[in-house]
Amino acid sequence: MPTKQCSRCKLFKGIDRFSRDNSKRSGFHSWCLDCNAEQKRERYVTINGPRSSARNPLSPEILRRYEDGEKQCEIAYSLGLTRGVVAGIIDRWRKRTSFVPYQPPANPFPEPGRCLYIPFDPLKGSICCGARTPLGSAWCSYHRGFVYYKRDQP
Repeated sequence: MPTKQCSRCKLFKGIDRFSRDNSKRSGFHSWCLDCNAEQKRERYVTINGPRSSARNPLSPEILRRYEDGEKQCEIAYSLGLTRGVVAGIIDRWRKRTSFVPYQPPANPFPEPGRCLYIPFDPLKGSICCGARTPLGSAWCSYHRGFVYYKRDQP
């Protein structure tokens, strides 16, 4: 595989470690992908400052006030933030703390005298309709039309 020297780190690397650049005579960018990524990180830090683990230092205060029952707009006004910032912090907190996976019912079949038709609902899983049925039938009057149908006579 052909190699090329990076003009920034001065190392020889395979051409697969360089970006394509049709304006260059060689057809490849002069910096390798690693140096290019490092330069982009350095530029980001000089423009935006270093990233901290706590994005917003007021997050604990916002969440404490929200749990105490204060409205989002009141929290935002008192802290000098927009309601969108406060709503975003609260929404991300809700997603992290209040996710409860769906638990299907222990017995999907209802007691006798209830409809056994299973409508398809991906959120609920396989559970029966459960409506009252006429005496001696396994389906309610609505779902009986789905289960039994008249055949055309030949």
